[in-house]
Amino acid sequence: MNRDTRGWMVVLLSIVAVGSAVNLQMPLYPQYAATADFGYTGRSLLFAAYILGLVPTLAFAGGASDVLGRRPVVLAAILCAAGPTLALIIWPDVYVLLGGRLFHGMAVALGLGAATAWLTERLGDPLRAAWWSSFTTAAAFGGGGLITTIAVATGGGGLAPWSYHLGFVLLVLVGVLLWRVPGGTGGSGGTGGRWLRLPTFPPGTRLFTLGNALSWSVSGTILAAGPAAFAAAGMPTGAGIGVFVLCGTGAFVQLMPRLRPSDPRRGVLYGALCSTSALVLFDLGVRASNPVLLLCGCACAGAAGFGFMYLAGLTAVNAAAGDRRAAAVSGYLLWSYVGFGGPCLLVGWLSDRFGEVTALTWSAVVVALAFSILLLVIRARPTPVVAAAPPG
Repeated sequence: MNRDTRGWMVVLLSIVAVGSAVNLQMPLYPQYAATADFGYTGRSLLFAAYILGLVPTLAFAGGASDVLGRRPVVLAAILCAAGPTLALIIWPDVYVLLGGRLFHGMAVALGLGAATAWLTERLGDPLRAAWWSSFTTAAAFGGGGLITTIAVATGGGGLAPWSYHLGFVLLVLVGVLLWRVPGGTGGSGGTGGRWLRLPTFPPGTRLFTLGNALSWSVSGTILAAGPAAFAAAGMPTGAGIGVFVLCGTGAFVQLMPRLRPSDPRRGVLYGALCSTSALVLFDLGVRASNPVLLLCGCACAGAAGFGFMYLAGLTAVNAAAGDRRAAAVSGYLLWSYVGFGGPCLLVGWLSDRFGEVTALTWSAVVVALAFSILLLVIRARPTPVVAAAPPG
């Protein structure tokens, strides 16, 4: 294995380390929330704190690596993920978790855009880099929740299971290995020393960005409602499995060439159908306290949010970004996470007042209407065709 190959694989591993670390705690949300009598709204605040850390960082520092270089920004992301993980090992408390979620959001905001840009520079192929980044992100987000579910099932650690220790060790190891990756030390944006800059939105990519924000709003709603829904269905730690199914289905869609439409407009259509189906199935699962229907809802949400919609949009953005790849990917992620965080907090508030079933039903109606409007706009304004990158 030559040096360049080692380099891009370590950068890829940084996405794994950060992505898995930020979801390690999700299966234990009900247990953390119970220590402070949090209701639906309180549990939704754990997601909202993540968004509060992520969105401002994406908005003002998402393109920092275009000026400062990739390595220091990815290392900062590693630090933002490792600090809360260590804090929860020492002080497993819901308020420590709430504060830690702010730093987790910052870690994702800094890390994903910079790592995707660095990966593109190491591979020399924007489409291939986008595929690897998208696939690894989906697998990492799902894997973090799954490994904690396994840790709890094997009887380890209470509110600080052994999965937290494993995640922390991985973050430290990746931080050390990143120093050996070629490049990553100088900015490529050519815009002077100003690194606090707004994200960019390359021409022809706005509809993808909006579509993915809608898909992620469905994922956020399901993930926020998941812990209570699975507990009511007789699976107290089922939320971790739900996260894995959601993200794993997205990764599976990306792995199967026949499931990846070459025309991104068709990807938006598939994503719209999957997202609407996800809320309907999850709503039925809540009504019937049926874990199979809940998992089917998670799978449909993942197929859209991490599969059809996410990959098509990220590929288009990465290919059209030019020299400001980190800023462009950050802009794409910024609106995706606005979609992820805002609606789930609203659904939590509605659930406390009108019941979870009513909140999910209205969410499905609103999402279906929003996607219908988006598809009509896409038909009226054709977008460029960008082929999905093959694995390898």
